[in-house]
Amino acid sequence: MALPSRLHGLKRFSVLDFGAHHVRAISLEKKEGGGFDVLGAGESVSRGVSRGEFTHLGDAVECVSEAVRRADQAAGVKTETLYFGYDDPGTESLLRSGSKQLSGEGQVRFEDIRDARLAAERSVGHFEKSIIYSREVYFLIDERDRVDQPIGVFGRKLDVCLHMVLARSAYYDLWRRLMRRAEISRAIPVLSSWATAYGVTTAEERAEPVLVWDLGDDYVSGCVFHNRAIVDYWSKAKPEHHCEDTVIELSQRFREAHGRISKVRITGDWASDGVAERLAAALNCPCQIGHPSLFHEWSSPCLSSLMGLVLVADELESRRGLFKSERGLLSSVRNKATSFLNDYF
Repeated sequence: MALPSRLHGLKRFSVLDFGAHHVRAISLEKKEGGGFDVLGAGESVSRGVSRGEFTHLGDAVECVSEAVRRADQAAGVKTETLYFGYDDPGTESLLRSGSKQLSGEGQVRFEDIRDARLAAERSVGHFEKSIIYSREVYFLIDERDRVDQPIGVFGRKLDVCLHMVLARSAYYDLWRRLMRRAEISRAIPVLSSWATAYGVTTAEERAEPVLVWDLGDDYVSGCVFHNRAIVDYWSKAKPEHHCEDTVIELSQRFREAHGRISKVRITGDWASDGVAERLAAALNCPCQIGHPSLFHEWSSPCLSSLMGLVLVADELESRRGLFKSERGLLSSVRNKATSFLNDYF
């Protein structure tokens, strides 16, 4: 991959996307005034994973190591923190509620949100699965007043509705082993649909209900993205036949479940004008091919998830201080040893 022009940077991290055909890694620094300095990029041919499942862990380790090594060589520094796109054909999308009785003067604090979230997460009960994405859909005060940000609001009871995406714990264990064998000291998984949504929407559009489809050659995922969060999600290894019909049918279900969808973005290996036209006609709303705009040189739809990873990683890096001071605020269920953080408040 050709590198964009280099600028002065500050905070450094790396991102990696394991695609159907290539594994791509980028080493970056965050600039003080905003934007990013690309230090190095590397890629390798994908091996060891097919249609979302491991076929040979050793091959997968080698191609990840090769892509990261090439990025490190171009950057002149070794990757320490790596954010990587995470997909699992065995994911499950669900909504759960949790509550917390407010004490003292009844003013909502960070600890109250934490406790309400943990109550919702504990209700999942899938010990063979881990929460890989968890965000608030809405809050209720005293079971009647709906608010988006409850901090500082007064009441007697706080309820939260969470949208969660669960993945197989055993499958994540394989990815964790892969990253250890590739000698990545800090590897942080990011749900690929989250990254893709960031890659094909502007900051203003992320407040609107947008349907985003990532149409990969080996994996298909879709999500409804609203108020900077995934509120519904579907994924599967790419069906052999009638994949477009499946996408249209599921898009109609998303619209029925969530009402108004302002626009649709499709991206990935087989995003095309024909698919966009069919979706626009079926949903009667604008549908466009999503091209990432973070760097002019990397605007292909198949790079949407990788470019979105840069933006998600930047947000998560900026919240590391919050994670340390409010430890557990956004954590998955405590007794799930394989659970991990990739969400933010």
